[in-house]
Amino acid sequence: MRYQRSRRLTSEEARRSVCRSGRMFSTLFTRPLHSITDKPMALDEFARTMKRGGYLTYTNVTPAGMPHWVYYRFFPTARSNDLDRFWPGDRMESELSSRGFEVTVEIEYHRKARRHSDLLDEFRNRDASQLWTISEEEYQAGLADAVNVLGRNLEDTFDDEMALITLIARKR
Repeated sequence: MRYQRSRRLTSEEARRSVCRSGRMFSTLFTRPLHSITDKPMALDEFARTMKRGGYLTYTNVTPAGMPHWVYYRFFPTARSNDLDRFWPGDRMESELSSRGFEVTVEIEYHRKARRHSDLLDEFRNRDASQLWTISEEEYQAGLADAVNVLGRNLEDTFDDEMALITLIARKR
């Protein structure tokens, strides 16, 4: 727990907040929702603890908007896992609206040329959580495919895509 300008900042489990009902004014929620197994319970806690007029801000990647992401090209099981783990924007909007929030959703799409050598380094390091959700056999097969395809010319680039969601929810 840290303190800043007499306001208490805390990090705690989303499903069991020690915060009293209606006391929290602002929550910045970056990336972890896909790791929470009981997402509805976590959102119930946000709704319970959020003060009227308070804001929940959520930002993350949205796999539904990036079907051709390079990770999915070589590790296809990661995509199906992500579609289960990450709720798309319309589901997030519906879930929060049903809990008394006014919701705005923005999705930004980005394309970027990525060097083959950089991608292979990321894959070998298992830098993205997607590579931890697949079996070792699937990982090894995808890595072998990536080395075969990308390893031919390490200075070439791959046209990659990314979709980022930003959701701002205001408690009514």
